Amino acid sequence: AGPPVRPHLVRLAETDHALVLTVHHAVCDGWSFGVILSELAALYSAGIAGRRADLPAAPSFAAHARAGDGQGPDDRTLGYWRDVLDPVPDLPDLPTDRPRGATRGFRADSLTVALDAGAVDAAAAHAARAGCTRFGVFCAALQVLVWKLSGSRDAVLGVPVAGQALADRAGLVGHAVRFLPLRAPLDPSDRVADHLARVGHAQSGLISHADSTLGALLPGLAVPRIPGRLPLTEILITHEKMPAALRFGSATGRILTGPKAGLTQDLQFALTETEDALVLDLHYATDLFDGPTMRVWAEMFARILAEFGADPARRLSDLSILPAGTEDRLLETAVSGAPETDPRPLLASVAAQARRRPQAVALRDGCTTVTYGELWRRVEALAAHLQAKRPDGAGPYVAVAVSRGVRLPETLLAVLHAGLAYLPLDPEAPAPRLAEMAARAGARLAVVDGPADWAGPDMAVLSPDDAPQARYQPLERHHAGAHQSLGQI
Repeated sequence: AGPPVRPHLVRLAETDHALVLTVHHAVCDGWSFGVILSELAALYSAGIAGRRADLPAAPSFAAHARAGDGQGPDDRTLGYWRDVLDPVPDLPDLPTDRPRGATRGFRADSLTVALDAGAVDAAAAHAARAGCTRFGVFCAALQVLVWKLSGSRDAVLGVPVAGQALADRAGLVGHAVRFLPLRAPLDPSDRVADHLARVGHAQSGLISHADSTLGALLPGLAVPRIPGRLPLTEILITHEKMPAALRFGSATGRILTGPKAGLTQDLQFALTETEDALVLDLHYATDLFDGPTMRVWAEMFARILAEFGADPARRLSDLSILPAGTEDRLLETAVSGAPETDPRPLLASVAAQARRRPQAVALRDGCTTVTYGELWRRVEALAAHLQAKRPDGAGPYVAVAVSRGVRLPETLLAVLHAGLAYLPLDPEAPAPRLAEMAARAGARLAVVDGPADWAGPDMAVLSPDDAPQARYQPLERHHAGAHQSLGQI
């Protein structure tokens, strides 16, 4: 395993050197790095000048550890966290570049992105009026990003609390950080200022009940365990303040962070501020994510921070996460018109997702959630049912009068999967109007989830819920010349 601290001095040029300092997290945390580097600079400068550094005595980490040895959360703390985490929220289902395995991997990589400190300053000013800290701005922005990417409005973040600050030992070096869960559910209809206030309130409660760690809390909480997943949260966010430069005698030292080769979590958003810069180091699990994806997410995170600073009265649902210029390009594409395409690639994409991530949420309405695996099974079953019930000699059109909800996209996909074309009808429209539209299209097959008194005597009527588990059989396309790329009319 080797020593937990490994320094290497690399000579790059006559007056340019790099001190590579690798320290195991078991003996050092982010706060400790600041102490080590500032004291190292003081010792070097004093040595060059031929004097003593006159540093204060180093606090004993052993004494600090013994003081908390065997102390779990008290009843007050555990009661608070039980209330905060009741009910325990589901883990957000972020889109990954590769499917999750049954066991976790720990390989990781990192990328570094410079953020607009001015935009964060503006957001922090709004946050202060809402009772939220600068770090809270970053947490709130990350929650919005997770929501926009996964649909989860209640994502728990792992946030650090410096044990040195809690114990009033600023010079303590060691692993004293405590990670705790930050839970602040968002409402898309809230204004930015409202969400910042909610995050600020959650931060205040967390700090007031920080005499524990996430690991110590879990045994007392009913947190479900999922193979290959971490309990409660898989996303960490940290914020460090570092000097832009350190004086080593007459030399100037710059502090640079290195990439991570291993990571316990899925993602860590590590923010570092100096007097003149703000940097995001995004560490990510390479079993799940690729670098280009992470760079786009970092740009989205930056866009949300800018939106926070621009207008705290905007609603979260109105915020954009698209990098600058992307919206204009999409609008140009929409206005110019995309070429008509065969609907089969859509079906292939849904089927591929069902194979890759069958437990991922595909559809959700007010009371029902459907995974990709369930969606594709229902699509195949209904497609087979449509093929079996389609009257002899009928054309390719299927009248679909299904209410808005998960059954509507299921039905439309099933129609396409059966090799047919759908005619979407409003179930609330008058029956004569529905009958006229179906007759003019020549539809002799209908899928409805309500009254079908408008259907003619020669029309077969199905429900999206009565499809048996029949086997899908590919059909030849009908009227190939006229309807080769027709998915709906």
